[in-house]
Amino acid sequence: MQAFRAILLPLLLTSAALAAADAPELSILPESLTATAFRSFGQVVEAPADMKPTIENAILSYWGGLAKMRFHEDMEFGLFTVKARTHEVAELERHMKTPELLVGLSGDYVLVVAPHAVPKAGVAYPDPAKVKAFLVPRGKALLLAKGTWHALPFPKAPQAEFLVGFRNGTARKDLTLRPFKNRDVIKF
Repeated sequence: MQAFRAILLPLLLTSAALAAADAPELSILPESLTATAFRSFGQVVEAPADMKPTIENAILSYWGGLAKMRFHEDMEFGLFTVKARTHEVAELERHMKTPELLVGLSGDYVLVVAPHAVPKAGVAYPDPAKVKAFLVPRGKALLLAKGTWHALPFPKAPQAEFLVGFRNGTARKDLTLRPFKNRDVIKF
């Protein structure tokens, strides 16, 4: 957990530091989370209103097969707490070798994402023109596709707790953090 904190804390701090006063600013509005709107970035994990539970009895309603991940290695789960902060993003992270399961445990939040981009030559950067922000209600989970650029969640409350799951070692070996190429800042 200590190693995970050592990675997350700089992510929270560097975004504000990168947001220089003369950086180009783009504004976006967070949109409601729907499976269709989020499809380019991964899957929304929720029990569909029109779907009968896979198993149902007097004490259990279970909906199975809502999202799938394939692993040939161990998977790790972690918990993190993130604090509310200014609604602006100057950099995003991604994981190229694993999808990421993100579950908000204590409230609604906004997640900023951008689609995976393959560089024609050199280093890949997130495209600020393709950034979206989604308002994610408590009780819904997200399965981010491999390579999806994303920011740390922005809780609606002063702070929120999250469960995260991905391939073992991702936080140490498969975390790419990049500013936008022209040092853009996205505000929402």
